[in-house]
Amino acid sequence: MNRTTNWLCSMAMRRGVTIATGSDKPLHLAPSVASVITAEQIKAMGATTLDHVLERVPGLHVAYSFNRLNSIWSIRGIHADTNPQVLFMVNGMRITDGTTGSRPPSFSMPVENIARVEVVRGPGSAIYGADAFAGVVNVITKGYEGYNGLTLGARTDTIDSRETWIQTGKQLGDWNAAFSLEWQQRDGDSSRVVDADLQTFLDTTFALVPPASNAPGTLDTTSDVINTSLNLSNGGLKLGFWGWLQRDWWSAPVLRAHSTTRGTPKSTATPSTSNMEKL
Repeated sequence: MNRTTNWLCSMAMRRGVTIATGSDKPLHLAPSVASVITAEQIKAMGATTLDHVLERVPGLHVAYSFNRLNSIWSIRGIHADTNPQVLFMVNGMRITDGTTGSRPPSFSMPVENIARVEVVRGPGSAIYGADAFAGVVNVITKGYEGYNGLTLGARTDTIDSRETWIQTGKQLGDWNAAFSLEWQQRDGDSSRVVDADLQTFLDTTFALVPPASNAPGTLDTTSDVINTSLNLSNGGLKLGFWGWLQRDWWSAPVLRAHSTTRGTPKSTATPSTSNMEKL
């Protein structure tokens, strides 16, 4: 192998994954089928949401549910409309909706604050319980070392999506602080037309006049997301906050926060809505 190939292999072997055993292990020593996608890889692939990133993971397919267009992370063919078999975590803290056992309705997450995404394909129930029957997805947000001063950014695309973010890392005395605020709005794809729906069937069956269904009509795929995090560290003491707010016609806002103090996690939830494989 040439020098470049040796360097790439060396970097892959040193890349760590935490969710395979519950502690940080080199990817090539993890006792599971694991993938790690870094911020550099996310930028290179042009992804703007977590769903775009996960679609690039072999053995994981992103589909959408029949009734609410929730994203379904199908691992090894295990597929369910509410997707409770795949555990989603942020910085090792599980993010679970109390009703479905999955992610909040219509969940979408921007990627600018992601340091890396860890994916375990296959049962993780021995460590995480029944929620991890099909696999585990863990998002690691950027800490102080992930920023170089103040970063401002914005982008738009051809389907009327807009995104802007502000991020900064700073030392405050003995503390390292990292803050990120992202806003992402999508007008959706107006070319997706629904000719008939379940209500159309009911209107026809029971001869409802006037009909209650709005079909045929454009499928509403709009969304408006605010994603924010604050990470503080002082030696072995770490405090973290992650907040996610989404407003669309499918779901009410959801706010979630987590904190970790010397490895002891706590969480609160307030309703208001190219991969390098294991060697």
